[in-house]
Amino acid sequence: MLGASAGREKYSFYWRRMALLKELKFGRRPANGEMGVAESVRTNTGLEELTINGRWFGDDDAEELAAALAHNTSLKSLTLQSCSLGARGLRGITEALKTSAVLERMTVLYFQIGDAGAEVLADLLVST
Repeated sequence: MLGASAGREKYSFYWRRMALLKELKFGRRPANGEMGVAESVRTNTGLEELTINGRWFGDDDAEELAAALAHNTSLKSLTLQSCSLGARGLRGITEALKTSAVLERMTVLYFQIGDAGAEVLADLLVST
């Protein structure tokens, strides 16, 4: 089995190519050695569309993504579908997106955000 550093070396060619992508879709949790969602957003300076689909993406993942989104200047569309996010994860993402002048569309589909999550999204709408 490859260690983390060996996995990174193996995928470094692909990571450099990913920096040129405008659209990324994650339908599963990235495996060890593969670039994760937050790292993809942080290192892909031309990324315009990001789709995350699956119950594997939860509040901890969202907080990592939020830190990357706070520095992203190109993302225009974010889709979160069937994720395991609660108010905590949504709050992190929406706070980061408040500083983004380029985001045009955020789509949230097929998961229970609850009243607290709905309040977080409503706050984003009011503040932008």
